[in-house]
Amino acid sequence: MFELFFEDGKLTDVQLRKADGVEMLPAKDQKEAIKVVELYADEIAQKWLDFFVLKKKPKIRKITKRL
Repeated sequence: MFELFFEDGKLTDVQLRKADGVEMLPAKDQKEAIKVVELYADEIAQKWLDFFVLKKKPKIRKITKRL
């Protein structure tokens, strides 16, 4: 699970957190995953807001672009 921290509308940090019943990513994959989350942080945050606050069903986006 990822925890995103924003300040004044800008991403300031991404942290990995353990979650019950969810296996952590292997260490070798964690840096790559954090890069993806940082790159798409604004979109992730908007989809979270749409779903949990605005009660809208967000559109699913398949990412095929390599970093």
